Amino acid sequence: ATLYAERLPGVRRLGIAVPFPRPGGVTIVTDCGANPNARAEDLHQYAIMAREYVKHALGVETPRTGILSIGEEEYKGNKLVSDTWAVFREHPVPEFVGNVEPREFFSDRADVVVADGFTGNVALKAAEGMAEFMLRMIGGHLGPKDPAGTKELTGVIAQRVDYSQYGGAPLLGLTGGYLIGHGRSGPEAYKQAVRVMREYVHGKVGERIVESLSPVTQEGA
Repeated sequence: ATLYAERLPGVRRLGIAVPFPRPGGVTIVTDCGANPNARAEDLHQYAIMAREYVKHALGVETPRTGILSIGEEEYKGNKLVSDTWAVFREHPVPEFVGNVEPREFFSDRADVVVADGFTGNVALKAAEGMAEFMLRMIGGHLGPKDPAGTKELTGVIAQRVDYSQYGGAPLLGLTGGYLIGHGRSGPEAYKQAVRVMREYVHGKVGERIVESLSPVTQEGA
């Protein structure tokens, strides 16, 4: 994507915005692999970019934003988390909820969670592995004598955590629209990817990102 498109004005680093399922919606975690060695300024930009995506493509009017860490308390975390808090204080992000633990991706704690690409990618792959493990465990215990509706329930759960239902993850920060899909993507994933990109383009997410980044980049110039 970086060979075919330019970064949006003011964007330092790109971020992969991955949806994690939760009751009633998704939690968008950015970055999940594009930039393993992020700085606090990058995480602040991820928050701005992901909020615009959630607002204008997913329809969340007032997205809540958090920082991925090992505890909810402000002092919990590494230097990057501490530095990111400092940037958030200097340039406040609306509806900031503080630190968010990985287990809270699947609850209603925040709509956007920011992280460096290394940490975000580890969290993503751990969640994928656990989802597959739990579904195999449940499926292995189902039999002909199981109560009616059990297999139907398992199917609903499997669909909710199936990557193909989400199409892929937008690569935020580039002109145009780019989506990163799973290596095992099939027809359903491609169909959903078209839907996701349609929402991205119709929401004018790129333009919204530039508008929101402009005051911050001008102040830091």
